[in-house]
Amino acid sequence: GKVKGGFTAYWMQYRNQLVLTGEINDVGAYNRVNIAKSYRAGVEFELALALHKKVDFSGNVCFSQNKLAEFTEFVDDWDTGLQQAITYRNTDLAFSPAVTSSATLSWNPFSRVHLDGIARYVGKQYLDNTQSNDRSLPGFFVQDLRLRFSSNESRDRRIVFSILISNVFNKLYTPNGYSFSVIIGGQRSNFNSMFPQAERNYMLMLNLSI
Repeated sequence: GKVKGGFTAYWMQYRNQLVLTGEINDVGAYNRVNIAKSYRAGVEFELALALHKKVDFSGNVCFSQNKLAEFTEFVDDWDTGLQQAITYRNTDLAFSPAVTSSATLSWNPFSRVHLDGIARYVGKQYLDNTQSNDRSLPGFFVQDLRLRFSSNESRDRRIVFSILISNVFNKLYTPNGYSFSVIIGGQRSNFNSMFPQAERNYMLMLNLSI
């Protein structure tokens, strides 16, 4: 009763998977293309521990491979007014980190008070399907802190007040973005745009169960 664990293995073989290209169109929406052959495979481990009668730990980690068999990139050539086609094989799918994990440490000092420390890690991601380091996002590790007060122990009728401090340590990170490239003067130029996340921020929440 003090230890719980789980293990999941998966393999998903795709035909004509619709994937992000890392480009945006003229109205700012993400472009997607169909990939003839691709797959996602991985393993996930889950663990929950009762460290003390007032302290619990839970977490999971997932290791995965997310690959496409073949992908053709079209790059605008501003020197000729045409496009150059570049074919890649066995590259990582865009926005598909190989490692993701999360963990929560919960302290219940009083019957109606909970303090949770929450940590999340997301590994390196690529902005397109070429697996190029020039068009990638670094991994990030962020921590949150949540304090919860409940009016009683009943789940049916109670009031829960929560204070959430997100990104406690003021980490500068970005989980998303887009990229496109052009050829100018015979050289390829990459234009990467990223969506930075908020630094330390706060949220107050009130939940009523009636």
